[in-house]
Amino acid sequence: MQNLSTQNTKISTTEKVSVNLSAVEIGQIDFLVERGLYDNRTDFIRSSVRKSLEKHEQEIADFVNTEKARGLIAGIEKDDTQLSFAIGVMIISHEYLQGYVQSGKMLNIRSIGLLRFTDDVTPTDIRMGVKSYKCYGKTVASDAVKEALALISEHSL
Repeated sequence: MQNLSTQNTKISTTEKVSVNLSAVEIGQIDFLVERGLYDNRTDFIRSSVRKSLEKHEQEIADFVNTEKARGLIAGIEKDDTQLSFAIGVMIISHEYLQGYVQSGKMLNIRSIGLLRFTDDVTPTDIRMGVKSYKCYGKTVASDAVKEALALISEHSL
């Protein structure tokens, strides 16, 4: 089977998030910034998010292992599906999907991070090549492809 596309495409791997904090919380952050513990508010928030994610690292690892096991079981029980899973950046092209369609398989796509469908992917590619889809993070695709994905999206696993 073909590898995922590794096109050198400029994609923002960051996402802007708004957070409502109380005046007291902002004051405490500003105090820590002024004391030199953080460069600015953004640095504090980013650092706090990273620490929180590290604290829940095992939970994420358990999810990844469960998803991989589900993919292997599906592959044994049903020869018509294949798990495509990534943490980080996953890029899926028309050619990649067509490889599965031509082999009579459909993808169960799982992603944590950034999932990008190249501009040549069509809604028909999604209907014929993707059985299920779940992205925790950001999906970059044409509006038509996003509409096709919405029809097969798993809102809870």
